[in-house]
Amino acid sequence: MKAKRESLPAEDRAAFDRQLQHELFYQSSWAKADSIGITVSVGSETDTSAVITRAWQEGKLTAAPVVEKGKMVFRYFSAMEELVAAPFGLLEPVSGKLAEKEDIDMIIVPGLAFNTSGYRLGYGGGYFDKYLSNYSGSTVSLVYPFQLIDSLPVEAYDIAVGKLLVAKEQKK
Repeated sequence: MKAKRESLPAEDRAAFDRQLQHELFYQSSWAKADSIGITVSVGSETDTSAVITRAWQEGKLTAAPVVEKGKMVFRYFSAMEELVAAPFGLLEPVSGKLAEKEDIDMIIVPGLAFNTSGYRLGYGGGYFDKYLSNYSGSTVSLVYPFQLIDSLPVEAYDIAVGKLLVAKEQKK
């Protein structure tokens, strides 16, 4: 799945990203959210930079995940310059204020693949599933069309994403 995402032409990726961003910004959960938990995209991942910028323009707080002592937490950041390189090529706000779970209104959950029930194949480690196990805010994933698959192994500890926004294939 990662190879398929990496082979996606840049213009197709950009079109999917714009479509997903547009759909996200019209969700009632986005409008109601004062604080957004979001990963900072790298490489061929669904681009989150425009989402982060829009959140700031709308006065929303943004927090990104950081793994500390084997556990995922979210830390606030208000500028891309606050992010530092972390293991696995990630960007993290290691010095930002800790975001309490109950203060994050919406989390945009990353993944490699998703089934129609909202279960996802992550990047390993189960960090998001553990974090989401007692999270009560809204969860959304931004999904390229080929990332939505019929069958996915689901374990007892897996947590489904509340809403999948799936880009539509463009006619050529």
